[in-house]
Amino acid sequence: MNKVFINAQIWIATFCVLYLFTHLINLPDIVRNGLLVLPGLCAYIHYLFSAKPYAKITSLIFGLVVSLFMTLSILYNHNANFQNLLWIWSYMGLGLILLRYGISVQVAIILVYIVGGVFAVYMIIGVPVQNVIYGGSENNISAICILSLIIYYLSYHRKRLYFKSDRTKSDKLSYYPILFIGIIVVWSTSRAGLLSVIVLAFGVYWINKKTISVTNIIILCLICAVVFVVLFVFDSFSFTNNIKEKYEKFGMQSSRIEIWTEYLSGLFLNVRNFIFGVNYASGNFPILIHYKGNIHNSFFILHAKYGLIPFLLFTGLLLRTAIVSFKKGDRLILITLVAILLRVSLDWVAFPGAFDMLIFYYIFKNPVKGVVAYYKRKR
Repeated sequence: MNKVFINAQIWIATFCVLYLFTHLINLPDIVRNGLLVLPGLCAYIHYLFSAKPYAKITSLIFGLVVSLFMTLSILYNHNANFQNLLWIWSYMGLGLILLRYGISVQVAIILVYIVGGVFAVYMIIGVPVQNVIYGGSENNISAICILSLIIYYLSYHRKRLYFKSDRTKSDKLSYYPILFIGIIVVWSTSRAGLLSVIVLAFGVYWINKKTISVTNIIILCLICAVVFVVLFVFDSFSFTNNIKEKYEKFGMQSSRIEIWTEYLSGLFLNVRNFIFGVNYASGNFPILIHYKGNIHNSFFILHAKYGLIPFLLFTGLLLRTAIVSFKKGDRLILITLVAILLRVSLDWVAFPGAFDMLIFYYIFKNPVKGVVAYYKRKR
């Protein structure tokens, strides 16, 4: 393992650990954001010193275009502030480092168990899930868990793709990480997180078995039942109360439809809102004001904070990656991308958010083919 690779993966590991612990400690927002933005900016500088010239230029042009349109949106609707521009470069740095160098499977799995292990302690000692996270809601629990899990899967994908000599006949994705993280996500009562974990679980099974039969589905359902049993054994009182509270508050309904409908009504109110994003803090949108601008959909947040052009750029490039992965039969990339899209579509966990690192990974994965080809030759 060369020195450059070791240095590169430090930025990813540092960010994940900082993201976890800065949300477990009550810190001023400026301190929390400063600690989180720093590893990404260092990662981007690292990338600029190590990437091929055309790859550097591509990332610089993309970052400048997105920053320009975000600035225009800030001037129009004030949904963000100019400090938010740093997140573009920070998360792009982490995503490009993850694409260019990756992270070792050993480090990735350690991150999964550190993240899951910390929340498992809270679960076992009976801390109510609402009292765990500072600087956000309990939805951040499933976000950081799923982030670490997908980083692990991408590290496995890199190993399989670039280090074929390391393969063995029994070299399959382990079920232990998804089972462990699944328990934590169910405990967190995040419905969006649970949906993403289910997609990942079926995906892992599909990748390992190459096909899914009725028997496979029954086995997975039994595994899900085991997850619930474990939760009732270790955290029965807190867990059942959380589930009951959410059911009594929301039932089988969700306030998301009302929030999205109101944002869409503002979107088509005039041409400026359509191009630069809706000012959700104005008096015309009582539901959005009630939820303090949390539209519970990262793509609507993308439009609100960045404007139409970045929205089209990000969604178009993500769609392209999905299509290319499907055509190539790259199941792992396709499954993890679908899980991420589901998660970000049902909560504000991107733009900006921790999942931006993965989004930049996917949007640069196929358009910058030269980066991947160069990396493959070097390895």
